[in-house]
Amino acid sequence: MVTRTKKTALVVTAIIIIFLCGFAIYKILTPSIEEEEVTEYSYTMSVDSDYKVYLNKNELYSGAFMEEGMVYPKSIFSWLEVNFYAEFSGSEKSDISLDYDVEVMVRGYQIKSEEKKIIYEKNFPLLAQSGLNFSDEAYIYQPVHLNFNEYEDYIHNAEMILMASPSSEAVLIFSGNFRAETEFGEIEEKFSHSIPLPLSQSLFTIDKPQPIKKEGSVTDIQVKEQPMENSMVILPVALIFIMVLLIGCTLLLTVLPDEDKIRELKFKSIMRKHGSRMVRVREPVDISNNIRMVISDMESMIKISDQLNIPIFYMADTDGVPWDDGFFIPGEEVCYIYYIS
Repeated sequence: MVTRTKKTALVVTAIIIIFLCGFAIYKILTPSIEEEEVTEYSYTMSVDSDYKVYLNKNELYSGAFMEEGMVYPKSIFSWLEVNFYAEFSGSEKSDISLDYDVEVMVRGYQIKSEEKKIIYEKNFPLLAQSGLNFSDEAYIYQPVHLNFNEYEDYIHNAEMILMASPSSEAVLIFSGNFRAETEFGEIEEKFSHSIPLPLSQSLFTIDKPQPIKKEGSVTDIQVKEQPMENSMVILPVALIFIMVLLIGCTLLLTVLPDEDKIRELKFKSIMRKHGSRMVRVREPVDISNNIRMVISDMESMIKISDQLNIPIFYMADTDGVPWDDGFFIPGEEVCYIYYIS
């Protein structure tokens, strides 16, 4: 027999399961949103150089110049040839422009507390180019020829004015700026490539810097929907169908107990808990001269029984349930009675 409490519990549990399955179906059928970074335009910029040291005619060296990475004699040095290279290339169509210049920076300095303090400085422009235009990719080759006399003379004059000989340096600088107009926006990349010039040395070397190579890109965040497998909804749909059948069967096919069955269930519950304290009598007990006190619950009857040291009596009807639904404890003056309903 299904009690009202069990019936309610079954229906509530089934409704909760249906709700959870419905939420699961919603999550399965709703596409997941993913963000993906997409490269729309990528580019590479590179800058490099090479050089040759040209010599005055002499009896020691047969060639007119010396290659990179050697030791060069100042006594027969004529001029330095430096070739600069700059390149910019992209993955898509673009309009590229380039501005650049070449100059020599000469300065005198003194080191104080590991910090270089500049005493004098001058820039010697060699050339400048602006507004060079290219399509899709750009490449330039720029040769420069120079000797060291002008820069050494400047340092010598500065020392005469200062009446001091601070440390000095000269640097050949190739610097510029690439701009690329693309359908995804404008890109600007600056560069500077510097070569130290060894002045006033009888034997000198040239330290060529490492090539510059830079890669970059224009990216965009795209949102993509990732659909779920529709076959995954089979399980929650099946569970919903089963729960609906369970609710229907519970509401339509189950019968709630009548009053007699409820009395029987209550009696059986009392007997399971306190059957050892109960005494079944065959005939009614005469309690007409006693004061009757009705007790509200069986636990209180148990306490009274323990205090009086008297068992709890009942007389069963034909169904085995207490006659008149009552249990009683016959005391000397008071009869304590508990009714099931």
